[in-house]
Amino acid sequence: MIQKREVKRLLFFCYFFTILVLLSYYLANTNQQVMKKYITLFTFVCVLFLGMQAATAQESPEAKAKTKTLELSKAVELSDAQVQQVYAIYLAYEKNNRVENAAALDKARKDISALLHPEQQQQFKARFVKEKERKKKLAKGRAQ
Repeated sequence: MIQKREVKRLLFFCYFFTILVLLSYYLANTNQQVMKKYITLFTFVCVLFLGMQAATAQESPEAKAKTKTLELSKAVELSDAQVQQVYAIYLAYEKNNRVENAAALDKARKDISALLHPEQQQQFKARFVKEKERKKKLAKGRAQ
C-alpha cells in the first residue's frame, strides 16, 4: 500500500526531473516555438499530477479503520481476535462519523479499552495522553 508521503515524494521527483529535462533542452535549443510547446506540456502534466494527488488523498472508511487498527496493533500488541474486534469498532466509527466528533471518538475508545487486557489498557491510555500533548503543542504553535 502506497503511503501519502511516498506519493508526494514520487511526484516531487517527477516534477524535478521534468524541469531538468526542460532546462537542458532549453539550453541546447534556442527555438522559442518549440520551447513554448514544451512549457505548455509541462503545465498540463503538473495539473494532471495535482489532480491525481487530490484523488488519492481521499481514503475510504475501510482504509482508515484498517490503518488505525494496524497502528494500535503495533503499539499495544493485540491478539488476532482483538484485532478483528478493534477493526469493527473503528469501521463503525469511520462510517457513522464523517466529521470527527469528540463524543463518538470517546465511545469508540471506551469500547476498545473494554476489549484490552490491563497492560494493554495502560499502553492504550498512554498513547492518547501523548496524542493530546502533541495536539496542545500544535495549537500553541498556531496561536502564536
